[in-house]
Amino acid sequence: MKTFEELKKDLLERAKKHNACQDGYRMGLNAKSKQDLLKAITNNWYWVLSASKMIDANYLENNFSEEELAEAGIYTRKEHTSNAKSFACGSATVEAYGSATVEAYGSATVEAYDSATVKAYNSAKVEAYGSATVKAYGSATVKAYGSAKVEAYDSATVKAYDSATVEACDSATVEAYNSATVEACGSATVEACDSAKVEAYGSATVKAYDNSYVEDCTGNINTVSDHGIIKDYYNHKIYIKKGKFEIIEIE
Repeated sequence: MKTFEELKKDLLERAKKHNACQDGYRMGLNAKSKQDLLKAITNNWYWVLSASKMIDANYLENNFSEEELAEAGIYTRKEHTSNAKSFACGSATVEAYGSATVEAYGSATVEAYDSATVKAYNSAKVEAYGSATVKAYGSATVKAYGSAKVEAYDSATVKAYDSATVEACDSATVEAYNSATVEACGSATVEACDSAKVEAYGSATVKAYDNSYVEDCTGNINTVSDHGIIKDYYNHKIYIKKGKFEIIEIE
């Protein structure tokens, strides 16, 4: 394990090589202890771990003790419980309660309850309950229950149950069940089941089943309807499985 001075020098060289922002570099430059270095890392967590990949979980484990990482709210392995701000990477599993905030990278797993907030990147996995809020990026996977709220970007995958709310953008994939609500943008793909409701924009693809209801707001989405109802506002059309309902038009 490197000494503090060796570690500081190495991190500054890595930051300079990856064109770190001035504020982040200055925090490292002014660090007087390992905890100061960890604070600089957590303050720039997304950039350090994901955007630049300047360091990873192995680097943290090799240069900081488990106690030092835990004091900074960083978990790289094992199972942990948190009601404060935490940072998960590697193979760590974090259960977040209360108003806890967790940023998860790599293959980290997070279970979020109450009003916990989670930002999930890469291949992180999240299960959200209660009124938890999740923002999912990269290839993150989210299962949302209760009244959980999810924003899914990139190629994130979401399964939404109960009264969960999902905003799906880019090429995100969503499976919506029960009374879940989904807003789909970009090239997002949604499968709507039970009484789920979907608002679709852009070139989103929606498959509607059971008593689900879809609103097509642009006329560009690809729709497949089993027993769901699809209302195309752009082209003034309603799609419904033949024979399910008697169609009555009124003036």
